[in-house]
Amino acid sequence: MSPLKWTTLKSTHIIGSLIYLTNTRPNITQVVHPLSQFVYAPSNDHHQVDMRVLQYLKQTPRKGIFLNANSETQLKGLTILIRKDVLIQKNL
Repeated sequence: MSPLKWTTLKSTHIIGSLIYLTNTRPNITQVVHPLSQFVYAPSNDHHQVDMRVLQYLKQTPRKGIFLNANSETQLKGLTILIRKDVLIQKNL
């Protein structure tokens, strides 16, 4: 396998994992979203940012949202979609 292909596969895996982590670590969303746009054509700069995000996550293990399975706490969400002058609001 060529080095470029390996880097692309590795980047795809890292970004996919980071996107999954945004569910419990919303503070990384602003960095992960732009990175995900370059997942199939990553540059060296993108790889460095990937590593910085992973380093940040390693250094801040208790900064996320902890969801206890036995808790009575309920998560509720709100989705707003604006499309062609129509505002659709959905409570989750």
